[in-house]
Amino acid sequence: ITARIAPKLRDEMLESNQLQVFQGDLELQRLAIGMHRAGIAIDRGEQQRHASRLSAMMRVAERQASASTEGASISLGSADQVRSYLYQRRKIYPPDIYTPLGEASVNKDALYELLRRDLAPRDRGFVEALLDYRRSQKALTAFVSNLEVGPDGRIHATWNPHSVVCGRLSCSSPNLQTVPSTKQDPDSLRSMFIAAPGRALVGA
Repeated sequence: ITARIAPKLRDEMLESNQLQVFQGDLELQRLAIGMHRAGIAIDRGEQQRHASRLSAMMRVAERQASASTEGASISLGSADQVRSYLYQRRKIYPPDIYTPLGEASVNKDALYELLRRDLAPRDRGFVEALLDYRRSQKALTAFVSNLEVGPDGRIHATWNPHSVVCGRLSCSSPNLQTVPSTKQDPDSLRSMFIAAPGRALVGA
């Protein structure tokens, strides 16, 4: 199919003087492929340190949540248990945010909406501990424990030139563009990513 429509597309590009757009896109494709193949090196010691640190933060959040529930056993990883505790047992009126199945949501937006209310101290403590737990869990699973490191000791993320409407590159497996910075976490996960010997990482 591509072979059949390519001549027509080429003719239309030439007629509309858009050939430079196509040529620029080819360069962007080469850049994305080159970045994928080159990858970025990982300091395995830093990776393990962050794994231990985030796991410890999750355990602290679990203890804080447990103290706020006064003995009720709730799995912070279970949306159903969190929903049942907050909206049924504690009888907190849920925000106007729903899951695709129409249930009252306990996602991040819903929890921050709850924190805007005048909650009882124990309920506020539970919600804050739950947010801390999820934040640490997300960082652990997205950027530390689930990293696929190649035999060369490097992560080969996929860079996508065409997946974002505004035209910027996006990244996946993992999304290196969303690794928390020192503004979000003073002990930033970015310390795991290192330059090859004789090279330097530059931020701009």
